[in-house]
Amino acid sequence: MELLIRGSKQEDLDLAVFRGPIDLLDLVLSQAPSGEEGVFENVLPNVFLFGYLIPDCVVYGFDAGSHVFTVAREMWERETDLQKAGKEACERITASLKSRLRELLIDTQVQPL
Repeated sequence: MELLIRGSKQEDLDLAVFRGPIDLLDLVLSQAPSGEEGVFENVLPNVFLFGYLIPDCVVYGFDAGSHVFTVAREMWERETDLQKAGKEACERITASLKSRLRELLIDTQVQPL
């Protein structure tokens, strides 16, 4: 995620590189016990950014329907479901996501997306 946001060139990145890690993360998250406090809460904001922000950034020219983005979006929706994560966990994840978005907006090292 940081490589994409911090100015890497699109031609240096191949979405196939993300396929293994995103599938592995999806498997691990889907097998984690529900309701376990703090599990993966720091990862989920990046999953959101990867699944929803990056594919819409024209600068990269990625296919928004790519497998890696679809899996990231499905993971986000599944893991932030109130019945699975709980209200407090969802609130913490949302607060963390807002913080990440705020950082992106004020960080002068982030390339225009």
